[in-house]
Amino acid sequence: MSRWAMATRLGAAFMTGVACALWLFPIMAGPSIQQLRLDRDAARARAETLETEVRKLKENLQKQPKGPVVRRITIQIEGPDDRVVVEGERRLQTQLTELYAGRPIEDVSAFILNRRLQGHILEIDGVRYQFTVELIIVGPELAVYGVLRPMTAR
Repeated sequence: MSRWAMATRLGAAFMTGVACALWLFPIMAGPSIQQLRLDRDAARARAETLETEVRKLKENLQKQPKGPVVRRITIQIEGPDDRVVVEGERRLQTQLTELYAGRPIEDVSAFILNRRLQGHILEIDGVRYQFTVELIIVGPELAVYGVLRPMTAR
């Protein structure tokens, strides 16, 4: 067998290996990529809420109320899957940060906050979820704990 024929066979085997590797890579890396996307979405949501919170606190720092104020807002949600939980927490965090960050604690009513959030409907990825409040803690850290449940079609 000549050198040229040997080189051609080796080149063909190499190209077949490269083609197989290119075909198998997305199949093997799929779950890892999906987990990385979920982690990235969670990190982006957290960064957005922290940026909003910092901006609100800087604005309200100039006003300096006399009593204690809401400095931090924490949302913890239970839901059917991680994507829904992350998106629901991000949306509620954004809404509550705009309304309550930097406000004096005496101006924050758990009753009004409960009425505002109880039964709140969020549409995430085309599915409607209803938020149920389980616990609200009003203090320097405003904490809301709840559950997101898919709504049944009527």
